[in-house]
Amino acid sequence: MTDRVTVAVIEDDSSIGDVLEILLSRAGYHVLRAYSGTEAECRRYIVSR
Repeated sequence: MTDRVTVAVIEDDSSIGDVLEILLSRAGYHVLRAYSGTEAECRRYIVSR
């Protein structure tokens, strides 16, 4: 069993985010979505320093 690489797509334009998610998913990546840096931090996709 191979582990999929996880990628966070942080994009406030939903159309662009949708396209990125589709393309990355089709390429085998596990995609996490957020519409802002603040949302990504809250979901713990990114960590502030």
